Amino acid sequence: MGTFLSNLADDWRQQLIDEWQLAWNSHDTVWVLSFYEDLIAITSPVFQEVLDVKNLSCFDKQDLKQFCERVFSTVPKYSINVMAVTSGIDSITIHYMDSSSRLIAETMQFSQRRKITNSSSLC
Repeated sequence: MGTFLSNLADDWRQQLIDEWQLAWNSHDTVWVLSFYEDLIAITSPVFQEVLDVKNLSCFDKQDLKQFCERVFSTVPKYSINVMAVTSGIDSITIHYMDSSSRLIAETMQFSQRRKITNSSSLC
């Protein structure tokens, strides 16, 4: 994988972050899914908690859809508030607070198609 993301204009990163946040805050599952590749690797304590699994290392869009639908139905006021963003090589880390006041740092790696292929969260 090259360094295509590190060379992208800041306005592309900002648009991605703004739209990603808006998709989650709109509870628009289809829009949320549009940011991800079909096969993705996700590690997240939040996903593990919501989906009640122990070792979440591989994920596909159907699992992500299930997660979104469960969160959006059980937490009707679910939202995220982006607080800071840092950039790496072909990746970004978004630091945000969710509606339960949980501080989360989510690192996303991108494919050449500018879709999320890997996501790892700490909270």
